Amino acid sequence: KEAKAKLTTVLGIEEKFALLVQNYTEYERTLLDLSLKNMINQDWVWGGFMDDMLLVNRRIANLLTATTLYIDQVPRDLYCIFGDTAGADVEFKAARQAEAKNCLEFRVMRELRNHVQHRDLAIGNLSYPGSHKTDGRSGVRFGIEVALDVEGICSDPKLRIDPADLRADAAKDVTAVLRKSMDSLSRIHEWVSEKTEEVVVGALQKIDHALRIAEVEIGHLHGLAAVEYDDDNTQDVVYVFEDLPKRVRQMRTRYGNLKQCSGWYVSSGLGAGD
Repeated sequence: KEAKAKLTTVLGIEEKFALLVQNYTEYERTLLDLSLKNMINQDWVWGGFMDDMLLVNRRIANLLTATTLYIDQVPRDLYCIFGDTAGADVEFKAARQAEAKNCLEFRVMRELRNHVQHRDLAIGNLSYPGSHKTDGRSGVRFGIEVALDVEGICSDPKLRIDPADLRADAAKDVTAVLRKSMDSLSRIHEWVSEKTEEVVVGALQKIDHALRIAEVEIGHLHGLAAVEYDDDNTQDVVYVFEDLPKRVRQMRTRYGNLKQCSGWYVSSGLGAGD
């Protein structure tokens, strides 16, 4: 029962991080889709630009909400796994603060979340720059730039970071901010995975052992449960099934490389340098 409860909580942590990553993926995919639309249509209508900004603002708001969900809820999950004496929730906070100290973009992302939640939308400007290949003659690369509403955020009297951080070149490009923040969030999640590894291994072994015994003694795993009796009365029932440990193993290896994703990009270009 304890093993299943801990695995269920760990799975919840992994799925919260997956929710975060999937929202980030949708943001990046939206930028690609808008760049392609602009390349094909080149429909320079103000209302169309406003629709594009609304869509990107929605993606950013979704990502920031998922990020806050992860950061706020995982400490409670760690408390449920380890109890109050281990201090894992406090260690998580320390890992988050270390990223904030070392990464300007992570600090900006946290402030951007507060701005979107309490004051206004994130984007100050959206543009579609195009550039020729290095030879200056053939091929045009179409892209998209999403600029932060720096002055709008700096005008907030409850601003919690140095305005110089927001005015730095690294902070003005919303996409760069979100990519660098994903690096930080991935390092935090890597710490969580390492912290819970021993617990996960022990719980998986216990459930795997129960499944193997049932396979031998019963011959199948359909409706398998561990049942506690007292004078022939059922006191407690814990269902045991293969899918939970399988899902935990799968989720804990799904996003292992993301702590370097700020240096990655997707391109449909066919030549070198695209």
